[in-house]
Amino acid sequence: MRTDGSGGDYLKIPGGGSLHPASHETVDQNLHYIRQDGKVVFKYAVKCMADISEDILIKNNILDIANHLLSKFIFQYLSSLK
Repeated sequence: MRTDGSGGDYLKIPGGGSLHPASHETVDQNLHYIRQDGKVVFKYAVKCMADISEDILIKNNILDIANHLLSKFIFQYLSSLK
């Protein structure tokens, strides 16, 4: 979903496939589990969700309404923090 693979080092399974076929050695080394840099992956996911949400709002001609409602909720929340 909207990725070119350039962040592959941040979210991967090092074992398996043709590069490191499954073997007793790769299993013993736990290479068949997901490895991720959580902070980088999280930031990327949040940015993508924001971009996708904006695209959907624009395509459905409701961006202005959504911005107005979000601003209202943000201001209400901030005023409750006093």
